[in-house]
Amino acid sequence: MERPRFTIDTEYTRHSITEMWRVQYRKKFIFFQIVGIVLLFFCSFVILGSLLGFFSIAFSTLLLTALFGLIGALSAFCPHYLMLFLNRRRIERHIGKRHAELYDDALLTTARNGKETRKPWVLLKNLSESREYYFLDFGSFFSILSKEDFSGQDADALHDFLYARKPPKKRHVFSQRQ
Repeated sequence: MERPRFTIDTEYTRHSITEMWRVQYRKKFIFFQIVGIVLLFFCSFVILGSLLGFFSIAFSTLLLTALFGLIGALSAFCPHYLMLFLNRRRIERHIGKRHAELYDDALLTTARNGKETRKPWVLLKNLSESREYYFLDFGSFFSILSKEDFSGQDADALHDFLYARKPPKKRHVFSQRQ
């Protein structure tokens, strides 16, 4: 069997998974933020209007409106914490050490329980990065690779290796029917 080009040990933490969501799902976070701002403003106007006496509202409804306002504020200003809360059970399965071996044709990862997963590079759907990590999205499988063990030429070689396998952006070509 061929030798891996790179071997990387990464500790999956809540921070690394949150960072992956922040980088890979920016559009979803923007959606959460917009919905949160709208909810926050609506609840603020309802609460302010009832307190100033423009309309009457039951105290329990006022408390419920305040709760929705808090959810809106959380969604608007901290969407990654909302994602952590909503996906806390799924995240717990992924937390722990992972070992990754990068071959020319595939990525081989070993989870903390010893389970190995081999994904060919042709299945790579998205590659993105932050200051600390590379994030590889294979659709139903994701991998987080730590940059901390690499510096200088090794870091450049890893970057070039991964980006050579990044899928090209899909371009929509519209053809005219005759």
